[in-house]
Amino acid sequence: MAGFRNTEYKDSWEKKIPNTNREYADGTYFEAGDKYVVYDGAQNLMGYVNKNGTFTTDGGELTECKATFLRTAKAELVKQGLVATLSGDEL
Repeated sequence: MAGFRNTEYKDSWEKKIPNTNREYADGTYFEAGDKYVVYDGAQNLMGYVNKNGTFTTDGGELTECKATFLRTAKAELVKQGLVATLSGDEL
């Protein structure tokens, strides 16, 4: 498991996880087969970054918040050479 900071996290969203000193914007990811599972700082599932560079969810709605976690996790994974870039990706 590795950590990353969601640099797209909005000021209007809840910052601190209740009863902790941790922040929601401090996400984590770990490898699971052909994808990486992405969580926010409270260990809420945000979705998956597939090794081919695409995103998927757990079947739920892809909200703006989840999308920011997936994009910033993917950027970190691309830097690490663990995930492919797609045509049109901005790096």
